[in-house]
Amino acid sequence: MTTSLCAEVPTFGNTLGAQLLDVYVHSGAGGSTSAAYASRNYTIAGADAWNQRLEVQGFQGSLWTTPSGTSPGTVSAVVASTLTKTITIALPAAQFGTPTSDWSFSVVLTGQDGYSSDQARGFTNPAQDYQFGVCPVGGTAPICSRDPNSVPKAMDVLTPAGVSQSAELDPTNGPVVVRGVPVP
Repeated sequence: MTTSLCAEVPTFGNTLGAQLLDVYVHSGAGGSTSAAYASRNYTIAGADAWNQRLEVQGFQGSLWTTPSGTSPGTVSAVVASTLTKTITIALPAAQFGTPTSDWSFSVVLTGQDGYSSDQARGFTNPAQDYQFGVCPVGGTAPICSRDPNSVPKAMDVLTPAGVSQSAELDPTNGPVVVRGVPVP
């Protein structure tokens, strides 16, 4: 499986950099709509409830889990390419399965923070050292009045056709629900 999210310039020699990538895999009926941690401040759409979740980050091991907390297998490899700006996650097909038209993938990228309980970099208003900013100093957009601890911990998402990233991640429109990209 390959995502088309940006692989940044290596941070401290790691090609994944200070990124945290969660891939929520809907591989048939049932599953969970919860994010990896409630503190991430988003959920997954009910139609895309996940049965498998992959989490890769620059400075921690990879995780492959089910909603019940069991592991279907071991991530074979994670390769980030600064040239193609992609992250490839290799999984054994026997455990992962073969994606078909009833599968979807909800993909969320944020910054990795090894000191926070959910491993995701937080937000402040405005940005500070090791914290993303919700708004610039003097910003007047509706999101600027939000508590930085309530915004979704996400910098980038893959969205289905016709859905903008800014609309998907805007907490001023109500609870943030990340929709999956269906397999054609």
